[in-house]
Amino acid sequence: MATVKRHPVPDSSYEPDRPLNDLGREQLSHFVHAERRLAPHHRTGLPEPSPEDGPACSMYIAAVTRTLLALRGDAKPAKKQGPRLVSSRPKPKGKTRPQPLAIAAAADKEPRKKAAKTSVRRKPL
Repeated sequence: MATVKRHPVPDSSYEPDRPLNDLGREQLSHFVHAERRLAPHHRTGLPEPSPEDGPACSMYIAAVTRTLLALRGDAKPAKKQGPRLVSSRPKPKGKTRPQPLAIAAAADKEPRKKAAKTSVRRKPL
């Protein structure tokens, strides 16, 4: 098996105060929209953060997520579940192993004789 060498990531590469990228900006706009649609007594009360302030955006998204999950009745985020197939038939069981023969039963049988090899005739050229 081949070994894949990975170079360590330096600690200096992490920038917690960096501004949001395009995906983060879109996510922030969706969370702002979701909070605006909530009833006033369910809103977080946090001001809408600037996309240039990464930590504030993260705190805002976390607060709105907690509020939405609490309204849904979940104490913690739900696990992502894929579609389930519904069938009226039970699932087939896996292959069953054949039961091993007892040693005494195996000794009663005669050994098989090997078939004689037949010669293959070649056609003349």
